[in-house]
Amino acid sequence: MQEKKVDIRYLKGVGPKKSELLEKLNIKTIEDLLYYLPRRYEDRSKVILIKDLKIGEYQLIKGKVLKTSTYSTRNRARIFQVSLGDKTGIIYCVWFNQPFLRDTFKIGQEIVVYGKVEKHKRLQANHP
Repeated sequence: MQEKKVDIRYLKGVGPKKSELLEKLNIKTIEDLLYYLPRRYEDRSKVILIKDLKIGEYQLIKGKVLKTSTYSTRNRARIFQVSLGDKTGIIYCVWFNQPFLRDTFKIGQEIVVYGKVEKHKRLQANHP
């Protein structure tokens, strides 16, 4: 006996518009939805010391806000930066065109960020 594949739009909460969006992901049936797996698994449970960070990987970092600054680039992009430190080093967390974040972070505040670690003259995480 062959199973009948149920169209995704008959699932509660999925109508014609949402089914169109899902179809762009090649999800046409409920079975397709069940087998649609995430691209990657992000383990946000293990805090990594700054000295142990691996460039190019997404990692969880915990530290104290040492300094905040906002500046503009030549093409007028606004950059907000937080210097984040732990007992082993410093990493710079950078957000583009979000100067309002300066009201969010206070010097001495302990925070946890998650992002891709990069090296541009120094350790940096963009939009963590």
